[in-house]
This record gives sequence, C-alpha cells and structure tokens, in this order.
Amino acid sequence: MPRSNILANISRTKYLDPSDLQTEFKRCLTTSDLVMVGIGNMVGSGIYVLTGEVVKHVAGPSVIVSYIIAGLVSLMAAICYAEFGARVPKTGSAFMYAYVTLGELWAFLIGWNLILEYIVGAAAVASAWSGSFDQLLGNQIENITIEYVLNGAAWQSPLLGKYPDFVAFVIVCILAVVVCLGASCSSNAMNIFVFLNVTIVIAMFIISLTKADISNFSSGNGFFTFGFQGVMAGAAICFYAFVGFDVIALAAEEALTPNKSMPVASLFSVVFVIFLYVLASITLILLVPYNEVVPKAAYPAAFKSVGYQWVEYVVGVGTLIGMGSTELGFLFAIPRSVYAMAIEGLLFPCFAVVSKRTQIPIIATLVFGFGSAILALLFDISALVEFLSIGTLMAYAMVAAAVIVVRYEPSHKQDTDDVLSDSDTNDSSLYTGSFVPTERKNYGTLKEPFQKIPVISNLPPGRAVCMCYFLSVVFQFLTVLLFISNDMSNWWTIMLAILFAVLAILAFIPIPLHNQNEDITTFKTPFVPYFPALSVLFDIFLLVKLQALTWLRFIVWVTIGLLIYGFYGYHHSVEGKKRSSDGETKDYQRMTNDTSAIHYGTIEMSKPSTSKLD
Repeated sequence: MPRSNILANISRTKYLDPSDLQTEFKRCLTTSDLVMVGIGNMVGSGIYVLTGEVVKHVAGPSVIVSYIIAGLVSLMAAICYAEFGARVPKTGSAFMYAYVTLGELWAFLIGWNLILEYIVGAAAVASAWSGSFDQLLGNQIENITIEYVLNGAAWQSPLLGKYPDFVAFVIVCILAVVVCLGASCSSNAMNIFVFLNVTIVIAMFIISLTKADISNFSSGNGFFTFGFQGVMAGAAICFYAFVGFDVIALAAEEALTPNKSMPVASLFSVVFVIFLYVLASITLILLVPYNEVVPKAAYPAAFKSVGYQWVEYVVGVGTLIGMGSTELGFLFAIPRSVYAMAIEGLLFPCFAVVSKRTQIPIIATLVFGFGSAILALLFDISALVEFLSIGTLMAYAMVAAAVIVVRYEPSHKQDTDDVLSDSDTNDSSLYTGSFVPTERKNYGTLKEPFQKIPVISNLPPGRAVCMCYFLSVVFQFLTVLLFISNDMSNWWTIMLAILFAVLAILAFIPIPLHNQNEDITTFKTPFVPYFPALSVLFDIFLLVKLQALTWLRFIVWVTIGLLIYGFYGYHHSVEGKKRSSDGETKDYQRMTNDTSAIHYGTIEMSKPSTSKLD
C-alpha cells in the first residue's frame, strides 16, 4: 500500500450521524447520578493522605491556595470536556473526541493509555484501601499473611509488594461484580459512598471548630510559609486529587439527556470537589500548626492532639469509603473505555459484547477487572502510582487541543428549523436533528483584513490552524523543559528558553486571525483559542515534571499499543471498512470534512430503538 494511503488511513476521522447514537446501553443516569460519579471518582484517599503531606513539606497553610489552583486547572480541562460531552454524546470520552477531530491513530493512543490509567488506578486504590483497613486492625493481615503464607519471609522485589495482598484482590473482584450488575447498581453504590464521605468531611470540619486555633494560619513564616514556589509545587501535587472527572464522559450513552447533563455534571462535580478539599484543608490547619502535622496520619493525629482520639476511627472509615468510591469509579470506567475502542474495530470484538440482561460490556469488565485484581494482589502500590498520571494528562491536553482544531474546521451551517426546540424536550426523551448543508460557511479561513498573509493564506481552511498550533505546542514543550531544568544558570540555556517561548507565541498568533465556528447550540468552551491553549500549557508543565522512569514505562506501553493497532486495529477499523465499501475515498473524505455532525456544533439524538434495550 502506498505510503500516502497509510498516512491518510491512520489520520482518518470518524464520521458521526444520528444513527450512530443508538446504543446498546441502558439510558438510566440522571444529571445528579453523573455528578455523584464525578465526585466519587475524585474524592478518594486524597483528602486523608495527600493533604497532610502537602501541608507538612510543600505548602504549609497555603495548601488552601494550592488546592484552588489545582482545582481551577482541572476545571479548565473539565470545561473542554464539557463542550465535547454535549456535542458528541458517545461513550469513549477522550478517545471518541480525538477520533472525530484529530484522527484514528491519535484516538487509539489516547484510548489505549486511558485503559492503562484506569486498570493501574483501580489496582493502586485497592492496595491503598487494603493498607488502610489493615492499619485499623493493627497490621494483623500483613503479619498473618507473611507468617503463614510466605513462611515468615516477605518478598524483597522492588516491584512486588511485601506480601500477596488478598484483601485488595477481593475488593477489586467484589466491586467488579457490582459494575457487572448494571449502571443503576453502580450509580446507587456510588451515591451511597459519596453521601457518607461528604458527611464525614463536613462533620470533621464542624468538630474542628470546637478546638479551632486561627493563629495556625500564620504560624512559622506566615500563611505562605514556603513562598509562591511552595504554592505552585503544592498545586502540582494536588492536581492529581482532581483526576477522574473524565469518567463522566464515559457514561454518555447511559445518560438520559447527555447534551444537557454532561456539561452540568462535569463542571459542578469539579467545583464541589474544590470546595470539599478546601474545607478539609481548613479543618487540618485549624487543629494544629503546619509543622506539627503527621503526614501519614494527618487527621487522626490532629484530632488526637486536641483530645478527640475517637475521631481516628471516623477518619479511618472515611478513608475506606472515599477510596471505595474511587475504586468503583475506576472499575466503572474500564469496560466503557475498552468497549468504545472495540466497537470501532480497534480492539478485539469480544470486548464489545454487551450483556442483554445488565446492558454492560460483561467480558471487558471481567477480563480487565481481573487483570487489575492481579496487579493489586502482587505489586507494590508505589510502583503502581508512578504510572497513574501520564495518560490522563495527555488525554486532557488532547481534548483541549481538539477544541481548538474543531472550532476552525470548515463546515456548513446547521439547519436549525429541523431540530426540535428545547421546549419540546424532556429528561426521558431524545430527539433527532437534521444536518443539511444549507449554507457554506467560512470557518477556518483568514478573516478579511488578514487574507493576504504569505504562506498560510494559500492553505486549505483549517490547515493553517492545525499546523500553527502543532508548532506552538512543540515550542511550548521545549520552553517548559528548559525552564524547569536544573541547568538554568547557564546563559545559553536561558537564551534558548526565551527563543523557544518567542517562537511558541509567534506560531500561535495566526490562529485567532481565522474565522471561528460560532454556530454551536450546546455548551461552548469560552475564549477559544486562548482558554484551551492555556489548559494545554498547564498540562505540558505537569507532564514535563514526571520522572524519566514513568516516561520509559509509558513508551513501552505505547509500543505494545502500536503493535496491536498495526497488526489488528488498522485492518479491522470499522471506519476504514466504511470508506473501503464506499469505493470513493475522496467523496467520503469530503463528506467527513463538510457534513460531519461534530463540525456543525451539535449532535442531536433520536430515541434509541427499544429492541436494543430489551
């Protein structure tokens, strides 16, 4: 096959029409259910474990500001997700968003890495849950397992845990069974977890007011004990406490009214979690000065120091509940991510099998859930958590970049007369819209005052935006890499960093000079291209701070994924088969670029066939 054909195939975008939006899943999740899924997946062990570490060693009392900054960065990503969640109500989250905008290969890589994140995340949280539970029991499980299972000799491998963690294994298996019972069952369990966890956090805050010492906010060197650098370093750590809202996007095909509920749930859940983390931080600081915080048991030790030793058990229960909700969120996400790729032919078809009874991808749930349980059984938690962030950050960056790309894609105007008005809709019905190329728009072309700019004025609509933003991101990455390096004392390093920064800005300048698609009838990301570009920049900063070993493991995983795509996904792609069967690749490509529903601004849905839901 000619090289040009291969490049065209791996960069093919998915064409969506209303028929694609009929689903085998059961639409049963309300907006409040999706909010609970988002909150539950973000509020886990972070409150009880992360806060104490950041207060003691990184930010001091200004951890409050760190959480707010980290939350705002996550909110920026959530806003970008919200636009696509409303416009592309398909399961798959960042995978599907990339597929309809950036192309098949990019979509595969994002989906492949998110699967890894969810599997490893579920294993890591299960290990943490087991460790916290064992701590409440005085480490009896660890001692008994080492003594009777390993004959008194703990494992010494740097990757494996000290002993096989049977509790973590069982927890993953139990919650995987809960997920297999259906979205309603998972949602109900998540609602209970979230309600109890939020209640405990609020109760701890109220109790702390009885022993509050306001002077703790200015103890030591004051509120900003470690300065601005401490605040930002704390924000980089606290960011990972907000990872997980993207699970909402994976439930798109199970939401009753995704066009409305996806944006609301994404934004509200992140805002609420910011409030919850700030409240928990204030609680800790009110009880003890930052330098007296015990990181490994911050809240039990703090309450014990003011005479409330019994709160240790309340915190212990809160930790287990919080991690339970996060564990359920990861396991909820795994089969939906796998299904989204399998239904497109990029992974093996057995993973696209949906149970007629529970309407859940049953094989994907069991296989990947069991894989996560094995990881939790054998591997040390520290070896797992190092792998948690890189795929998520890349997905966030890709979605934000996709917002810019799709806003400048050429398209036609939606015939709004064929779309039922909002007054005709209700929470239990989904309606269809008609997308007719009634009016040619100039999206992606240069605005009138700038139409004679050399080079870019001769490029096809939208092409210049893609090229300029790609170059800008490359230069941003190099700038950040140099600025956070330990070699900024050399004058040439500083000059090179400044040069890359200037080139990044120059490459970005032509983007807003193009006509942008404003005919979007659902939720829109504000201040495009500046807002999503800033979100990408923050993601780049956090990616560059990851350890080299994490990048090495990431490269190995990506290599495995590329082999699967090359030997299987590339040849079995449903989108590729569609184009081959048409026999007119150019005509299909024109249809994709000109009449794809994603480019109109909204994909309305027809009510799913009842035969698929029975």
